[in-house]
Amino acid sequence: MGYLRDAREFDWTFYGGGSSKQSETIADWLKKFEEIKRDGVCATTWKTDYCRPFNQLPAAESISAEVLLSAIAKTTPNTRQRRRFCLAFRQLAQFAGIDMDLGDLLGNYSPTKVQPRTLPTDEQIEACFDKIENSQWQWVYGVIAAYGLRDHEAFYLDLSKFPIAQVLEGKTGYRQCWPLRPEWAEQWDLKNIKRPPVTGECHADFGDRVCKFFARSPADFCAYDLRHAWAIRAMSFGLDASLAAKQMGHSLATHTQTYHLALNEREQQRAYDRILINLSPSQKLGF
Repeated sequence: MGYLRDAREFDWTFYGGGSSKQSETIADWLKKFEEIKRDGVCATTWKTDYCRPFNQLPAAESISAEVLLSAIAKTTPNTRQRRRFCLAFRQLAQFAGIDMDLGDLLGNYSPTKVQPRTLPTDEQIEACFDKIENSQWQWVYGVIAAYGLRDHEAFYLDLSKFPIAQVLEGKTGYRQCWPLRPEWAEQWDLKNIKRPPVTGECHADFGDRVCKFFARSPADFCAYDLRHAWAIRAMSFGLDASLAAKQMGHSLATHTQTYHLALNEREQQRAYDRILINLSPSQKLGF
């Protein structure tokens, strides 16, 4: 199939796509779609971007634009979920030869339009760490807070170059990151890996384990709030935005668009104070 695509001779109908057999059930179409589409798509992406929307379809019914539109209508407009459903169903419709225009339904969702979070202070993060009784989950909490990790990345971490943390695998692959605050890495003994004995088949599974831990933990915030707090801390500490973005595993554009929204007055004042500390008295007078 790959060589046919490369030669521009690939025809979906040869594999079942574009067929007029609308009497086939949605389950039939999904099975054929997976046989073609699953190749080359990572397990996490397949589970999140395809399986979740497809699981909301009535598998025993015949595929049609009406059925797909009905499933989309159950999602909230201008949300990540709505966008995910539209993108998945648009591909499925094209594969099944169904003419659908979902442009208006996609909405205007963007991560940069999410309202800034009320993030925990460093003092609150430290206090919560001390309240976690299970040392293994305490370590997970600590590395996420100190290194700004995604929730699942704590399970793919190499600390052989401590205090540098190497993320071996994750949503955006390998990268290196440094602790902010550095004293947390030392005080919390993060170099001694104490991962809890949980299992999972993909990144999302480990992320789910972390989410469930936070739900029962003393924290009144989630794992991603620790990651966001790291980003804001990096800005207020004066770490170059391009370096912070690289350590977090995303683009500079994503970093600035997302986190400048959450740079509140407290953090801006802290950054301003740091600038003043480094200025001479004469420079301060003219600032």
